[in-house]
Amino acid sequence: DQRAGRCGRVAPGVCIRLYAEEDYLARPAHTPPEILRTNLASVILQMRALQLGEIEQFPFIDPPDSRYINDGYKLLAELNALDDRRHLTDIGRKIAQFPVDPRIGRMILGGAAENALAETLIVCSALSLPDPRERPQESPQAADEKHRAFQDGRSDFLAYLKLWSEFEQRARHLSQSKLRKYCQENFLSFRRMREWHDIHQQLHEQVGEMGYRLNQQPAEYGQLHRALLSGLLGNVARLNEEREYAGTWSNKFVLFPGSALAARPPKWIMAAALIDTQRLYAHTAARVEPEWIERVAVHLVKRSHYDPFWDARRGRVMVYERVTLYGLLVNPRRCVDFAPIDPEQAHEIFVRDALLDPESGIDADCLSHNRALIEEIRALEDRTRRRGLLADDETLFRFYVERLPAGLADARAFNTWYRDARRTEPRLLFMDRELLLQGAQEGDVDALFPASLVMNGVEFVLRYRFEPGHPDDGVTLELPLMMLNQVDGARAEWLVPGLLQEKLLAMLRSLPKVWRRRFAPVTDFATACAEALRSKMRGDLATALGAELKRMTGIEVTPEAWRPEEIPGHLRMNFQVIDESGAVLAAGRDLARLQNELGERARQSFMTDLGPGSAGRRITAWDFGELPETAEYERNGRRILAYPALQDEGDAVSWRLYDDARRAREVNRAGMRRLIALTLSAKIKYLKKDITHLQRMCAHYLPWGSCRELQDQLIEAAIERTFLDDHPFPRSEADFNRRLADAGPDLIANFNELCRLVDEILAACHEIRQALSRTHPSAWRPALDDMKSQLDGLVYSGFLRDTPSGWLRHYPRYLRAMRIRLDRLRDRPDRDAQGLAGIAPLWRRWMQQGSSGEPEGTDLPVRWMLEELRVSLFAQELKTVAPVSVQRVQRLWPG
Repeated sequence: DQRAGRCGRVAPGVCIRLYAEEDYLARPAHTPPEILRTNLASVILQMRALQLGEIEQFPFIDPPDSRYINDGYKLLAELNALDDRRHLTDIGRKIAQFPVDPRIGRMILGGAAENALAETLIVCSALSLPDPRERPQESPQAADEKHRAFQDGRSDFLAYLKLWSEFEQRARHLSQSKLRKYCQENFLSFRRMREWHDIHQQLHEQVGEMGYRLNQQPAEYGQLHRALLSGLLGNVARLNEEREYAGTWSNKFVLFPGSALAARPPKWIMAAALIDTQRLYAHTAARVEPEWIERVAVHLVKRSHYDPFWDARRGRVMVYERVTLYGLLVNPRRCVDFAPIDPEQAHEIFVRDALLDPESGIDADCLSHNRALIEEIRALEDRTRRRGLLADDETLFRFYVERLPAGLADARAFNTWYRDARRTEPRLLFMDRELLLQGAQEGDVDALFPASLVMNGVEFVLRYRFEPGHPDDGVTLELPLMMLNQVDGARAEWLVPGLLQEKLLAMLRSLPKVWRRRFAPVTDFATACAEALRSKMRGDLATALGAELKRMTGIEVTPEAWRPEEIPGHLRMNFQVIDESGAVLAAGRDLARLQNELGERARQSFMTDLGPGSAGRRITAWDFGELPETAEYERNGRRILAYPALQDEGDAVSWRLYDDARRAREVNRAGMRRLIALTLSAKIKYLKKDITHLQRMCAHYLPWGSCRELQDQLIEAAIERTFLDDHPFPRSEADFNRRLADAGPDLIANFNELCRLVDEILAACHEIRQALSRTHPSAWRPALDDMKSQLDGLVYSGFLRDTPSGWLRHYPRYLRAMRIRLDRLRDRPDRDAQGLAGIAPLWRRWMQQGSSGEPEGTDLPVRWMLEELRVSLFAQELKTVAPVSVQRVQRLWPG
């Protein structure tokens, strides 16, 4: 309507509209006022520069919407043109001098600051007008091919620089008509290229008037793009997992497909414009670094801090910093110094985590003294199993806070201050025991909870830990591998004097109720028994406790009543086996299991490491000096007790060291027999030729071995009976020769007597074996199996070598008792079953445990007490060598 009546016409003209009449009638009658369509940020900036007051109060004919006014203020704040109070800044005054959009003006100032003004002016003038590159619908691919020569995979802005450089070079050498033709061939708008040049010239003059000079050296990528970034901070974004860009203000968009970056999208970008068509697209984008965003947007980014901590490597209190820009996470986690952010909290963390923590990395004599004192009291808590002896953390914290200057929060500052402070007050930061030790001590701690335990003459280190549920809770005995077999398991069950009462209480509480109620109150009984037993602490603990209870009450607790499996873990010794370097090989509270797994390795280690120079040498005569019962050595500062023995090597003996006294005695007995046989070789040869009834004995012994083996055993048993029975081992050459001279005449007589005895034993055994192998009623099976087991325990390969001569002479009586039992089984199977019920559990235990649990020094060992018990149960008329019963065996055999 306006056009039809204007343009100098003298009368109304005709206007032809190329769209529907309905569209025409739906349009407003007048164009919206300019104030409602323009960028209000530029208006606000000019009004501030001209001091025209607030835009909200200006008497516009058509006042703009308050939302657009706020958007203008936000943009000016983003450009740092207005401060927090909306006052004009120095940057804002300079931006107001440019006749372009405020964003463009901010980029020009950024180019001057980055020494990239020449390149920035070219890009900014290009951004001030429509893109001079044309893409006609009839030939889009040809246009894209031509424009591809200007592209750069890092930045769309660099395309403007390449295009400018190429056009300026052409303009200097081509006429205007040829330049137009060049633009047409390369799909460029000649008019816009000229306009671009004009705007650049205008901006160049403006910066010159403001005192800025163009850079002579080409700007680097970072310089130029940081300058551009200063005006595009609201258009930065990060690529997410959905291959979409997350921008500020929760915007999400993608790169425009025509961008040079679309093929390989970078992680961070900035865009000149965000255009919403079918979806939101970023146009004219470039790769940026998140560090640039923080640097340029220092006035906009929000910094939050979390998880402060002491950093021993840096020697200061650090905190993690999170940086965001308009909700966009720029840096999720950066470690920064915490002291400038919160000096008071940093000082507290320094005291708690640096001065009180032994791993803080700060080295000062006062801290070493204080930490050693704290560890000493903590060790005292572990030993006595009492928490609360050490002062609480607040007490320790206040000690330092009251003495340190406020705000001290790093190691270097502390060292400097302490170096000066100690000159006037050397003990300023030294804690004393009275400050740290809050709880009262009871009794002599070192006596009740010793640092070491001596067993079999060897000292073992003890360590304490009070941490219920931890594998090392309680007392740990540090056990070098080579000393594993020297541990007295019975003594270890007593633990230490300070824990004895608690263990006795646990043992009493573990008793079945029928027993426990006889010792009520159990606490008083545990206290009384601990006082009585604390000075002994040797032998079997359960036996000692039972004996003390019987003395106090007359009540005898049967061994089966004790239930060691119910004793808490911390009241059982924890054993930790270590090698020479201190590395832990195995640990646990079951000593038998550790010895079973590592015992042979420990024995070999012991024999190898401690063997003297003569160890392993083949010996055929006593020419090695003394053979002491024990020998002491020292390894790694430890006293080690060894047991020397002569080991039988078949045709010689060798000098060996053993870690177990019992094992050494067994080996030494066999070695002594061999050495005597070697010394008396002529007499031994004669004895082998004069064995009566040899063929019969060999025939009866055939199920277990050869005739040669039987001959050797007869000789060894005769030597044992003649020279070693009822005599201590000779320990010197003189003792050895004297023993041979004194007892030598009895050898032949003893040998002949032994042959008659063995002949009788083997004949009786043969007869019983045949009787047991016959067919019997199935109801007899338990009794027959028991007798077969008994016979296998009496006669086997090597029984003459293993059986003491004093007990071998009782074999005929044991075998007659078996024959009597077998005969009576037909008439009184019920009575045999009654006797079997008593002997069977004891025999099974012996078969499982063997001599390992046998008490030493008893007149009647358990092994032979069981044989006498069988005589008492099944053939009383043969008599026993001593009073015996099931109860007596149970009392004698601990556990």
